[in-house]
Amino acid sequence: MKRIDELMKEAGEFLESERVSEPYREARLLMGHSVSRDSAFLRAHPEYVPSELEYRTFREVIQRRGKHEPFQHIVGFQEFYGLRFEVGPDVLIPRPETELLVEESLKLLEAHKKPHILEIGTGSGCIAISILKNNPDATADATDISGPSVKIAQVNSESLEVSSRLNLFESDLYQAVPAGRRYDLIVTNPPYVPARHLEGLQPEVRDFEPRHALTDGAEGLDISRALIAEAPEFLRSSGYFLIEYGLGQLEKIVEMFDPDIWSSVETKSDLQSIPRIAVSRLRN
Repeated sequence: MKRIDELMKEAGEFLESERVSEPYREARLLMGHSVSRDSAFLRAHPEYVPSELEYRTFREVIQRRGKHEPFQHIVGFQEFYGLRFEVGPDVLIPRPETELLVEESLKLLEAHKKPHILEIGTGSGCIAISILKNNPDATADATDISGPSVKIAQVNSESLEVSSRLNLFESDLYQAVPAGRRYDLIVTNPPYVPARHLEGLQPEVRDFEPRHALTDGAEGLDISRALIAEAPEFLRSSGYFLIEYGLGQLEKIVEMFDPDIWSSVETKSDLQSIPRIAVSRLRN
């Protein structure tokens, strides 16, 4: 049996030949996953010889990654806003840029004693759960059109100990939101990729992530338009609405906010200086 440094080198070369991004880094991380050791151990003990089971596990996960199955699906989790979320093929993998929605929501909720929020299209639950973990006085409702997604969000809410403050609904947008319920803030990361752009996405995204979480099947704006139009019915007076959108969609998103209903729309950019979210407030 070969040492782990030899196995990681071979795996890195294989992943590189399959055009996997950062092949040697991913080989190292997948070795750590396979032998249940951290990177510090791998660096300190290059001579370690894995057991037969560890070796078979490593070979299997490298082959899966070589077929461009997302790393997060292989290991079963993704870090988001300092928390670990279970993920799989039924939910969109949380992206770092989406943390901006959490960050801005938390700022807006500081002035509320016991804020009640709604997330539409919760997926893994990462946005709503991250807000609840960082605001212990907040409560939330969250919806998703996918039943399997709702189940994963429930698992995450339990493992991260916020399930007592989070109600989850299988719902097409606002459809299952209890009648008469009003919120201080609504937040959403809807599917906004234009259908014509799907083929150009990385295979990890195009071939493995749920299509309904990526696109509306058209120009990527239909669901956003519906969410903004219906939001006033579910917001308290002066309530906030936050939405993520895609590259080049800023102007069209801003136009969806009727100035007679909403105050001025503020846009926020991500760490790469790309306009990423819009924030508006319902007029009194």
